[in-house]
Amino acid sequence: MPTIKDIVEELQWVSERISSQVRTLGVGLIAITWGLLISQPQIAGPIPDSVKKHLLIVGVLALGAMVCDFFQYICAYRNTKALLSKMEDKGLDKADYDYSARTYRLRVFFFKTKQILLVIACIWFLAVIIPFCISVLGKSGAY
Repeated sequence: MPTIKDIVEELQWVSERISSQVRTLGVGLIAITWGLLISQPQIAGPIPDSVKKHLLIVGVLALGAMVCDFFQYICAYRNTKALLSKMEDKGLDKADYDYSARTYRLRVFFFKTKQILLVIACIWFLAVIIPFCISVLGKSGAY
């Protein structure tokens, strides 16, 4: 049976894995969308403007997720630093986080928001790129 310490360690591990995956997928989506947007027609074939507009939105959503990741860590640092200062001022060895603190609430907000933005970006990307690829394959006779 896990202890509270075990649960906290598990949550820390899981949240770091989520953040790592957000960064990996976010950078990947930005790279793919940017590559498709600036590619020469002879390399990727002509990409319709309607697809380009959607790819730009996907890139912006992925970038938004990355910015939220950054802000999450800024808020986490400030929240943890404030707790440390409080503990040092009062000579405490242990203290609880102030879950009502603005920095703590923002930390949670940005953690959730980055995941939501990235899921939307991934779904949007697949919804745009799959039909585009199918149409390109259909025109080339390979499909």
